[in-house]
Amino acid sequence: MDTFATRFTGWVFLAAVAMLWGGWMLIPVDVGPYVEAGDFAVVDEYRYLFVWAYRSYFFGAVLTAMAVVALAALVLPSPSRVMIWPGAAVVAGGAFAYAIGCAFYYHHGYWGSLELAGKPDEAVTAYLASIRFDTKFVTCFVRFGRLFAGLGLLVLNLGLLKWKLVPAWVGWIGSLDGLAAIVVVMASADAFWVYEPVFHLQAFWMAAFGLILLRRGLE
Repeated sequence: MDTFATRFTGWVFLAAVAMLWGGWMLIPVDVGPYVEAGDFAVVDEYRYLFVWAYRSYFFGAVLTAMAVVALAALVLPSPSRVMIWPGAAVVAGGAFAYAIGCAFYYHHGYWGSLELAGKPDEAVTAYLASIRFDTKFVTCFVRFGRLFAGLGLLVLNLGLLKWKLVPAWVGWIGSLDGLAAIVVVMASADAFWVYEPVFHLQAFWMAAFGLILLRRGLE
């Protein structure tokens, strides 16, 4: 197997998880499903942290798409591509979908805090009411991005397991995380906080997978 290609893919996985998980953990307000009145004061106080944490998260989502596509390219000569390629494609699409959805919270957190600075509570209430309808659409965008990314992760990891390309524990963790994403998102409606353990497990899988590629490559 091409050593450079394997190393490149491993480093992209690690860069993706560092920016995705690190950015998410540093965002100074709880994200969704709805922007809250108290969020604007926090954004005012931690404006640069808010902006750069979100930017890190967005780059992490894009790098996640790059990582799984690079993985699919690695297995091109293998029959495993019949599962890993479609799995990677759906993960990548899901990553872009929920990143675009989260951009809504970034936009309204940042520009809303600037627009509402020094204004009375009534203005804040009116602003939140004005974006309520759009928010209901965005929550679906985020949820389905996460749902289908979970489906792709499940299929991708089942392919890794079937052709024994990685240690079994890594494939099982990825498979269970993908299945958990599907179940949790389908069952939790707008309760975004329920998804957090799934997100952390996904970050662990990405980090473990990246390290395995750097240390031993695919079997």
